[in-house]
Amino acid sequence: MREAEAIPLQIPEEELRRREDFRGLKVFTIDGVDAKDFDDAIHVERLPKGYRIGVHIADVSHYVKEGSLLDQEAFLRGTSVYLPGRVLPMLPERLSNGVCSLKPGEDRLVLSVLVDLTEDLKVKRVRFAEGVIRSVARLTYTEVEAFAEGFGLPEEHAFLAEDLSLLLELTQRMRKKRLEQGALDFSFPEVKVEVEEGVLHLIPQAEPRARSLIEELMLLANRLVAEHLVRKGLPALYRVHEEPLEEAYEKLRLALARLGYTLPEKVSSKALQRVLLEAKGRPEEPVVAGLVLRSLRLARYAAENLGHFGLAMEHYLHFTSPIRRYPDLVVHRVLRAALRRTLTERRKERWVKEFPAIADHASEMERKAEAAERELTKYYMAKWAELHLGERFLGKVTGVASFGAFVTLKNGVEGLVRSRLGALHLQRGGPGPSRPQGEADPPGGRDGGGHPPQRPQAPADRSGALCGRGFHEAQGKGGGHAQGGRTP
Repeated sequence: MREAEAIPLQIPEEELRRREDFRGLKVFTIDGVDAKDFDDAIHVERLPKGYRIGVHIADVSHYVKEGSLLDQEAFLRGTSVYLPGRVLPMLPERLSNGVCSLKPGEDRLVLSVLVDLTEDLKVKRVRFAEGVIRSVARLTYTEVEAFAEGFGLPEEHAFLAEDLSLLLELTQRMRKKRLEQGALDFSFPEVKVEVEEGVLHLIPQAEPRARSLIEELMLLANRLVAEHLVRKGLPALYRVHEEPLEEAYEKLRLALARLGYTLPEKVSSKALQRVLLEAKGRPEEPVVAGLVLRSLRLARYAAENLGHFGLAMEHYLHFTSPIRRYPDLVVHRVLRAALRRTLTERRKERWVKEFPAIADHASEMERKAEAAERELTKYYMAKWAELHLGERFLGKVTGVASFGAFVTLKNGVEGLVRSRLGALHLQRGGPGPSRPQGEADPPGGRDGGGHPPQRPQAPADRSGALCGRGFHEAQGKGGGHAQGGRTP
């Protein structure tokens, strides 16, 4: 803590002069309503024959020096942990919510990715820079989603309407293009748990276009940094997601065939995405998505570039959340050394030796954080169910087993409806949907073998996405962006 307290709140003038100055641009942030650690900001410019997008990420590596006490503690924690009503930050609050957080109206140091795109969104030019920004606004997902639906921005942010319209259009086109290339798109609901004055609230997160805007830009930046480091032959920590194991894929093929969906013998992310699209909007959609998700291997960190199956990317890493993820901080150090041309052969060799162990530790800490987040969320869901015993709610059957069916409510609460006769019986209940009849177990109930039932978890990064802000591989921000074992 003493090391953190010694960090000055003001940026020295010589450091400002050394950096590229982006303070004249309309750079802004988009985050959750209660977020405090703003580690990414964006801007857009129209060019004569295309667009320029800026993704500006807090330069945590300027403050957290390699080998320092702050660095050692950040390594041990590996990630921030987002629990209902509480955050356990990777870095002290003086950094995470202070000098590193890209607050509006304050000068902040950043590592920037500047991307020039053609009219059809091909990358024409990429540039990386150590910069300084002064965010002009702090928007929320709720505000941006309302704007996307045709409502105006709050008066104080109205000057960003044109930029926001352009970004919404561009990122929707980016997303369409990415899915066409085989990226997997799951639509599991994300639920935020809030406890206010003893009252429990389960709030479904429903800002798809706003979150998608950020997700696409973070995915773009992460991919371009990965490609740059690969081209330069520099060591890095990659975010890798290998294709499904042969046995798991074959089981998936058989299961989907029983539901009327076909997959080729050879594993293909495009084929999996085709099945997800075919199931979209159908009653069996959550079952199909759950089967596909469970067939996938876990995303992890690695010192070797093995590609990302779920995102259909040959090169991918995490760069956009250094306040809350240690691998991003490591990648920042590599990129800064490359920009400054200070990466000696000795340092490069040391990193090559150290990075595999760092990757393994970061992956382990991520799993522990996700497990804690998941278990506490399940606890609060069980408490909610206890408070509503005897009430009736509409839900969707999201999984079927020999001992019963899993049913998910609109607020994300899931329970097990047990079969009384060893097989699930459905009974038509008047004009409404079929309702499983049986004994209902609350969330966290036990299966016939006395073990907690294993359910597919929603992907997480900033974003219900594959990114990392939150499989929100990109996103995963401030609540997140946190969620399940298969983060992109």
